[in-house]
Amino acid sequence: MDGKRRDRLRGGGVVVSVRETMLVGDSIRRDIVPAKARGILAVHAVYGDRNFHEGEKDGADFVISDIREGIGE
Repeated sequence: MDGKRRDRLRGGGVVVSVRETMLVGDSIRRDIVPAKARGILAVHAVYGDRNFHEGEKDGADFVISDIREGIGE
């Protein structure tokens, strides 16, 4: 990041508010930490993380162990 906090994200011609964004990732270092640095809601998908330590959130807002938890099943 360039040191400036941005309120909007751009990608593929779409501009989205940071408040409207949620990142689901399986890596604390590559997914969760960068998302939190930008102010994005971060969900740690532990089913894909080989380095997950049971019960630790590591900065994530939420932790899920199955993708169905993320879609309300």
